[in-house]
Amino acid sequence: MKFAVTGILFTLFLMPLGASAQSDYTAKWMVSGLLIEKIVSIEYDLDFGSTHIAAHGSVTSQSGASLPSTGTCFETDGGATCNMSFGSRTIILDIAANLSGTIKVFSPDGSLQESGSLTP
Repeated sequence: MKFAVTGILFTLFLMPLGASAQSDYTAKWMVSGLLIEKIVSIEYDLDFGSTHIAAHGSVTSQSGASLPSTGTCFETDGGATCNMSFGSRTIILDIAANLSGTIKVFSPDGSLQESGSLTP
């Protein structure tokens, strides 16, 4: 009997939960102009709230390594601004209505380290 209960519990453990979260929108940008951090792309799942946009995703470097990144966005005139963090860095994304924009990387002490361009 012990084997049967263990087998059932193991089978239940392997079953998918059946509930999956789906983002409102997924966005990916290619990044150019960042020579220090060598970020080549960023990708975020965007979930729209009543006044803000939650963003969860990753920052990918030239070596192919990805770091988790999270933050909050808000709408601006014709676009959005996002305040994101990855590791000990902060990045600010200014995104236009056509989804292109700029990226600014700030060091842990809050000073601007470098800036670059975003292309959808």
